[in-house]
Amino acid sequence: MQKYVTVGFMPERISFYKQADYFDDLIERVSSTETGDRIAIATMAFDPGDPLVKKLLPELGAAARRSVEVLLAVDAYAFMFDEAYRPTGPLVPYPLGSKASTRPQFEKKTAALNGLRDEGVVVAQTNTPSKLHLPYAGRSHIKAAVVNDAWRVGGCNLADTDNLDLMVGGEDAATADFLHEALEKIASKGSVRKALGKDDIVYPIDNTTELLIDVGVPGQSVIYDRGISTIDSAHDWLAVACQFFPS
Repeated sequence: MQKYVTVGFMPERISFYKQADYFDDLIERVSSTETGDRIAIATMAFDPGDPLVKKLLPELGAAARRSVEVLLAVDAYAFMFDEAYRPTGPLVPYPLGSKASTRPQFEKKTAALNGLRDEGVVVAQTNTPSKLHLPYAGRSHIKAAVVNDAWRVGGCNLADTDNLDLMVGGEDAATADFLHEALEKIASKGSVRKALGKDDIVYPIDNTTELLIDVGVPGQSVIYDRGISTIDSAHDWLAVACQFFPS
C-alpha cells in the first residue's frame, strides 16, 4: 500500500496516510479480520453515501458476522447539521432530522447505522445535546481507528473523503490497547468528557513520540500548548499543514 510518507522512530514506524490511502488500508485490514479480532472506529461526521465510506460499511458488517468485535462511535454532529451545513441551535429541537424538510437525509444515516447494528456492530452515538443547545459546543473531533494492533488517528471522518486530510498511525499493541480502551469508554459513557475526565491526555508512544488528546475543557488544550511551544522553539524552519487556516 502506497503511503504518503513514513518516518522511522524507535521502536515504532509512524506513517502518514492520505485520505484515500487511509481508507484503502482500513478496508483491507477490516476485511482480513477473523473471529476474535477487534475493530474500533470513531468519527465526528458520518455520510453513508460517500464513495469510500460506502465501501467500508459492508466490511464492518461482514466482520461482525464473523464474530469480530466491532465498535463504531459517531458524534451527534452527524444528526445536527443538514446537507447545507445549517445547524440546529438554541430552542431548536434535536435532532434536526425531526423536521420534515430534512428528515430524508437523516433517515439514510439512521438506516445505515441500524443496518450495522443488525449485523452485530456496536454503534454508539456520542455527545448528544439537550434540546436547548449551542450546536458547535460539545462536539468531539476525535477521529480514530483500531484494527487489532494497528492504530490510526488524525483528521479523516467517515464523510467528505474528497477533502484534503491525513491520518497518522502505527502498529503496536500498547498504543492500540490504549486507543481501543479510550474508544470503548467514550462509546459506553456516550460522552468524551465523561469517559476521559477533565485533564488533557499525553500518552507516550515511545521515547520521541507522544499522542496528545484534548478532552474538551474550555480554555485548556495540550495540543495548542504544544503547538505554541514547537513554534517558539524553532530555530531554522517551521512547516504548518492545516485544512482550515486558523483565524
